[in-house]
Amino acid sequence: MDDVYSFTLFVHQIFFGILCIFYLFIAWNDYKTRPFILEKKQLLNYLALFLTYGVGIFFYLWNAWQYEGLVFAIEFAVLLTLSLYAPKYGVSFLLFLMISRPWETYQNQMMNSMPRDVSYFVLITFIGHQILHRRFYFRWNFGCTLMFLFSAWMFFSIIVSNHISYGILQYNEIFIKGIVLFFLMINIIEKKGDVFPAKISLILAIMEKAFVSYHKTFLTELPFGIFERITRLVSVGILENPNDIAAIFVLAIPFTIYFFLNMKIKILAPMLAILSFLLYAKLVWYAQSRGAILGIASLIGAVAFVKISHKKLKYFGILGILLTSIIVIKSIKRDASDLEGSTNNRIIYWKSGINMGLKHPFFGVGFFGYNRNFSSYAVGTIGSEGKNRTIHSNWLLPLAEGGVPAFTFYMLLWAYILYLAIKLIPFEPEYFYAVICYGVTITFLSQTYLLYPYILAGLIICTYMSHREESENFNKKSMAGDYA
Repeated sequence: MDDVYSFTLFVHQIFFGILCIFYLFIAWNDYKTRPFILEKKQLLNYLALFLTYGVGIFFYLWNAWQYEGLVFAIEFAVLLTLSLYAPKYGVSFLLFLMISRPWETYQNQMMNSMPRDVSYFVLITFIGHQILHRRFYFRWNFGCTLMFLFSAWMFFSIIVSNHISYGILQYNEIFIKGIVLFFLMINIIEKKGDVFPAKISLILAIMEKAFVSYHKTFLTELPFGIFERITRLVSVGILENPNDIAAIFVLAIPFTIYFFLNMKIKILAPMLAILSFLLYAKLVWYAQSRGAILGIASLIGAVAFVKISHKKLKYFGILGILLTSIIVIKSIKRDASDLEGSTNNRIIYWKSGINMGLKHPFFGVGFFGYNRNFSSYAVGTIGSEGKNRTIHSNWLLPLAEGGVPAFTFYMLLWAYILYLAIKLIPFEPEYFYAVICYGVTITFLSQTYLLYPYILAGLIICTYMSHREESENFNKKSMAGDYA
């Protein structure tokens, strides 16, 4: 068995197990803080479901993994049973799966159909709970409106393009997953406590990617863990590119740090927070991604901006961080011609994307049409990336492929979540830091259609709504007490 394959299988099993433990802990804690009567018949029903899921999945995986499939069967049975028990575990499990992406490692029917099947399962359990509790609703807010307008406009851009079948295929394969997950999160995550499983899923899934990436890049099949130096950090699947994997490491840093800082162990918590930051920073350095290094610098600058009250000291600190980041970028060990070529390519591709948006301001060149139309809109040379060419800008891609309206909707969505993240600084500042550092990083990457921006947007909107609703309920209770 291939070393990367077997190690990835092992890491998936470990992190699925950790996810199960966290979910069970959260469920037990919810029961203790908000007790309710769970009848013996209900417990037996959940136990029967767990056994049914476990046995069914085990036999389904038998041909591929034999007894190795037993661990996965138990883990999946736990996660599916908890998802049926409360939809918040279902949508959080789906979030974890969409980042972990085990189907990119193993090719079998169950893995290939997993994202679709789990999405259907979460939707059905959500509707089932609405019927059971007689609470029929569909949550909507300004962020949902912007997300709907942007995704709808990008879909219509396909209709007017010259690559309809290809565009629809890519829309369904890549973009639609982030849209579905966003709206599921908005409607399922209602209370402050409901956000925690989703945040844990984000942290663990990206941490899992970190282990797999490090192993694939540095550890070989040689005994005793001998290192073999490879130029840049790489991963597996859709995030194999060093810049893309570095971007989600940057996204994970604020959430991981504040997860440890919120622990009640006074001495250990800050040590773990610092250690997690250093480890992710080291991985970003291995990726040699200039955008991700700027993202980490912007994170430190954002912390300085929030935490330092003295104005002059604040701005001097930010200036110092900027200068330090420039020095760090200058010390990157990539080949000078590679760095120069990368910089030149980005400028060429940005100009071409702007040209597309200006010449087709209404619908651009159509969803996933940038690469196909590049040569017709290139200004001067055509760069050196060939068929793998991309615009290398999260912000300019909507302009190039969806025109001015798509660009406007997308930028307004980010402005909205930044506004909400600023409002959340006194309560959960990690959201503000995540918007800043991830936003800076993807300025130099094309992650517009991947699900990570929409996971971040969904978490911020859900957290803000839960805080607002909790505050409104508190005010209502206070007013009721005053009248009483």
